[in-house]
Amino acid sequence: MRIGPIIGLLWIALTIASFAAVLVGVRRHGVKGARMALFGPLGAIASAALVVAWIGFMEGAYRSPSTKALVALVGLLIVGLAGAYVLFAAWRDAMREPIPPGHCKKCGYDLKELAKCPECGADRPDPSDKGTTAEKPASAGDAGRDPGDDKGPGEIGSR
Repeated sequence: MRIGPIIGLLWIALTIASFAAVLVGVRRHGVKGARMALFGPLGAIASAALVVAWIGFMEGAYRSPSTKALVALVGLLIVGLAGAYVLFAAWRDAMREPIPPGHCKKCGYDLKELAKCPECGADRPDPSDKGTTAEKPASAGDAGRDPGDDKGPGEIGSR
């Protein structure tokens, strides 16, 4: 069996896998969280340039190539390798761990009750995010109290 049809079948499998990367990424992270996975099919299509270059190589088109053939080969290799990288990055993005609620959206640090991430400096994007504590509105009885004073009226002076 010749290797040409196997290369073509592998490329078809990669193309199908790139669409699967989109589905997996959207399922795990939502549409906004799977932005790079959406480029997977584009990477698979661009990686077809490697298949074209391989077929040309196997047919002997590059044994005594002209300048035009060499420029075409280099262009095919650059586009094909860039497409393969985009395909790899799409799968890497689709398979990354989901960031749980209450963690930094950039680096995954557990913010607990912090407003700003100590790892990367990112602000907490959404105050309704789980793990945050909302400020209690001040009532009329709290007008003269210090916000740091947690003692109730009966606890003042008692030890």
